[in-house]
Amino acid sequence: MKVIIETNAGTFAAYLTGAGDILLYQGEDETAVATIAPLVKRRPTLDLSTDGVTTAVRDWLESTYDRLDIESVVVHLVPPGR
Repeated sequence: MKVIIETNAGTFAAYLTGAGDILLYQGEDETAVATIAPLVKRRPTLDLSTDGVTTAVRDWLESTYDRLDIESVVVHLVPPGR
């Protein structure tokens, strides 16, 4: 899964890995700016749904950047490994 979030602080791309982590990239950077753990639905189940991944990324962005305005969120469902 790939989530593109456009904000006033730039564009971010988040990828859900096969291990269940979320890698976050900013702009055209090839180095991840953060590795985000997915939210927990019910212990011990991780929320790897589209909404769960998007919410985890949004929460991280809003807690990291002051006065962040999210302009758009686009989710692409891609096969693992792409």
